[in-house]
Amino acid sequence: MPHLAVAAAVFQGDRVLAVQRRNPPAENTWALPGGSVQLGETVFEAVIRETLEETGIQVRPVRFLTAVDAIYRDASNRVRFHYTILYVLAEYLSGQPMPQDDALEARWLTIQELHALPFERNTLRIIEEIVELQGI
Repeated sequence: MPHLAVAAAVFQGDRVLAVQRRNPPAENTWALPGGSVQLGETVFEAVIRETLEETGIQVRPVRFLTAVDAIYRDASNRVRFHYTILYVLAEYLSGQPMPQDDALEARWLTIQELHALPFERNTLRIIEEIVELQGI
């Protein structure tokens, strides 16, 4: 059964908040801060909690952007992980990026810097679409 998760698209000028994942299925890759939605928690509440837990950054969710299915298979083509990730645009409120919880790194990155790091394909595409739509 797929797990419901969130990802927060948080911008400060022309930079986006990103984390390097510590745990499978995408360990060592870069992504937007986020994680699983807990029972009884709204999507926006999960965005606030997960961003703070992973980065120390406080945000205010603004609007839903898109949903993506992230399906990871093993060598035998069996599904190992399946997340339905809800991407949410969030406004930066305060804090400095500090890796916490399941993040190895947390920092503000420009679009050019994103291309030099191992990013999930869907995440990079979504960030580029946000930048284009928002005129960042």
